[in-house]
Amino acid sequence: MYIRTRGIVLNHLKYGETSLIVRVFTEYSGLQSFIVKGFRSSKNKGKISLFQPLSLIEIDLPEHAKSDLLMFKDARALYHYSSISNTIEKHSIFVFLSEILNKILCFSQSETELFEFVYNSLISLDNMNAPCNNFHLIFLCDLTNYLGIRPIELQSLNNLHVILNYYGQHIPNFLPIKSHLVLREILH
Repeated sequence: MYIRTRGIVLNHLKYGETSLIVRVFTEYSGLQSFIVKGFRSSKNKGKISLFQPLSLIEIDLPEHAKSDLLMFKDARALYHYSSISNTIEKHSIFVFLSEILNKILCFSQSETELFEFVYNSLISLDNMNAPCNNFHLIFLCDLTNYLGIRPIELQSLNNLHVILNYYGQHIPNFLPIKSHLVLREILH
């Protein structure tokens, strides 16, 4: 029996002559690794974009699989990014998010809220018309909520402001710290 679920491709590795091993963060079962046999053959060359990092796909996966390396029945693209490759800012943020998510997502059980957050954030980045300079910082701050490690609260930020003012008054040549202003902007 197969279950249809959404997924976010984290990365892929070449395996053998024509196969791929693909890591996908799925809505149904968390992080899963799949082997895609014969995918790099001459008849499937154009479909490699389906497994590029942060591709949003829908797959049919086995319901009760016991292996660490699964095979899925079918995969389809759910969303095609329209502006990521056209804007250097968005593309840079996209690559950064890809690397971060590839390193931190390690849940092998369903994390529906985390999946929804990442999925919707990627679509939001693609659809943004306004400048997206701090998108990655806001994303990382919000991501810490889902990981249970949110490091800073607004009160702590206000205390930091008081401390920085004190240092500015008592230490010669103390330069203002701009990251404090960026944090204030993000957290408000």
